[in-house]
Amino acid sequence: MLKKLFWLIHDRGIRKMLNSGMRVGKNTLIFNDVEDFGCDPQLIKIGNNCVIASGVRFLTLPAFIKSSMGGKDQGVNDKGFQGIVVHDNCFLGINSIIYPNVVIGPDAIIGAGSVVIDDVLPNMCVCGNPSRVTCTLDIYRAVCKRSIIREYTSENKREVLSQHFWNLKTNTTAKTIELSVEK
Repeated sequence: MLKKLFWLIHDRGIRKMLNSGMRVGKNTLIFNDVEDFGCDPQLIKIGNNCVIASGVRFLTLPAFIKSSMGGKDQGVNDKGFQGIVVHDNCFLGINSIIYPNVVIGPDAIIGAGSVVIDDVLPNMCVCGNPSRVTCTLDIYRAVCKRSIIREYTSENKREVLSQHFWNLKTNTTAKTIELSVEK
């Protein structure tokens, strides 16, 4: 019941922001609180199939940005103040901060705790404060595939787990277990 109440309140807040002009694409998951979208949510555009983790902050108020940058016009250019654009298939990690006038390209990954002050190119992974490119999406996929435990059945379960966690062969592990049981 409490979970339903939370989603009802969360959904109502998101709907209020959508009614105020924020644009969100289809199949986008938003785990943020309403306050994290700044005071001008109409300046935020989020594409399809994105994931916005909890604590991601969208800075949309130019006066706040100007005062926090020591009077510099960060976020205000010749065209005036522009919003934040998150293209399709992006992932924004927990507690990231997105500055105004930032465009996050399609298929980009923003690491947890990153402070994004510049545009992010498509198919890039960025992290840090300020955010920097760490790798391409293809390299990230390759690393993830290597770190996943391969599939196992009931017959090869012991071998797969011992190779993954202890880098031992099954026979060595079995002998060690037998020796410890005998003692």
